[in-house]
Amino acid sequence: MDAALKKIAPCEITRLSPLWALVPAGDAPAVKRMLSILDGTVILDYSVPVKRAFDIDENLRIQVPIENLDLWLRARLEQFSDPLKKEAKFARFQLSREAFHRAITLGLKPEDVLLFLRDLGPDPLPADVDLTLRGWGGAIQPIALSGTVALVAQRGLISALASVEELRQLLWLDVNDTVALVREADVSALQAALERRGIQFGASPESHLGAPPQRRKPVQTRSHIPSHRRIISKMEIQSTAKKTPPGPIDTGEEITLKVYARGTTLKLLESATETAVCVVIDYAGKNRRAVRTIEPLDVYNENGSHYIDAMDRLTNELRQFRVDRIRGLFVTDEEFDPHAY
Repeated sequence: MDAALKKIAPCEITRLSPLWALVPAGDAPAVKRMLSILDGTVILDYSVPVKRAFDIDENLRIQVPIENLDLWLRARLEQFSDPLKKEAKFARFQLSREAFHRAITLGLKPEDVLLFLRDLGPDPLPADVDLTLRGWGGAIQPIALSGTVALVAQRGLISALASVEELRQLLWLDVNDTVALVREADVSALQAALERRGIQFGASPESHLGAPPQRRKPVQTRSHIPSHRRIISKMEIQSTAKKTPPGPIDTGEEITLKVYARGTTLKLLESATETAVCVVIDYAGKNRRAVRTIEPLDVYNENGSHYIDAMDRLTNELRQFRVDRIRGLFVTDEEFDPHAY
């Protein structure tokens, strides 16, 4: 301070203490210019809002570049967080429930802490940080675990049920057009009311929610490939394929093709795509019925019908099969490489 005051042009500077001096507002620009040429001097203008002075990670740790850590910022951070060991380029502070509650006990409001972090920290504030601090500050009311069950139905059926007075009283909350919440005490009454109308229970939620199967290997579906790419892919398969297709699987024992319900057939085919194993199917096409060995690549729903894309060993072509035309099937143990297609 002594060296600075000697080099600053004479003005009405009032020395308040060994480390503090008061400068008239009119002389402030000239003093700032003089200070800027002094070696090792850092000028902080508090009239200019500070943006992104620090970062916050998912562990609620605040990281401040050393050049941003002035006395004011450090004092504010230490109000509601604990300082960690300072490093060469960064200073770090740890947010914790104890430090946050300590600040509240001393009179700091939780919303003021959030406002400070949003103004000077990353924009937007990480979602988990915002949620945690609002929870610590008591801004989030206790969450209820309701005694309800989820009713999952085909798309549009929930709104149809809600249009019937008797059924609407049994539906506690319409979540969307496929899901509604029902009180546990009303489940039996709702089931009886639906069964009188010929609507049965028993389907799995996934069959209506359309949850995608978890595949072991990602496979690009045919519907996602442009038409010209589809033709090229098919030509490449034909040009590189063996002249004599492998034909049906020879397991050394008699194969029995079993007839399953459509839901079970879908699950078996989805499992075969996940594990990349061949399937023997009895397929009733438009023109003929034949037993085929296929290498299943993808099962999907299109316009209300389920299809499977597969390499057909009978014709040695990439084919699309409708699942409801499969009259029987047998899942083999022979693996294939789906990335070959």
